[in-house]
Amino acid sequence: MHLILQERGTRKRPWHSAEKTNVLTYVFDLWERAFHEIGAAEYPDIKREYYHVDATCMWMVKNPEMVRCYCTTNMFGDIITDLGAITQGGMGIAAGGNINPKGVSMFEPIGVLRQNTLVRILSIHWLLLHAEE
Repeated sequence: MHLILQERGTRKRPWHSAEKTNVLTYVFDLWERAFHEIGAAEYPDIKREYYHVDATCMWMVKNPEMVRCYCTTNMFGDIITDLGAITQGGMGIAAGGNINPKGVSMFEPIGVLRQNTLVRILSIHWLLLHAEE
């Protein structure tokens, strides 16, 4: 969460979280509380918005330009990135990154059509940008 908040601090758009607190109440209630508490304590000038993951997917289809970045868990992040790939042309046309600020990060083409050379190059580009930091 700290990494995405630091990144969002340089932009005017709100910080978005996408989870499912109405169904998985105990696990994601903790996530949502941390999302708001860390944001309020350390980044009070950044607006924070929470959406259920199903509503997030609906808004991604209806208004894909609405949000540029989500802070979410791996499970929902995988679903959201697959949907994002489909909305821009299909699986295998987008690159994704799982960023770990304290360890190994992973960048890869999204989906089953991973043989697309352009997407592999884009994934390597993201890797090099991350390594530069």
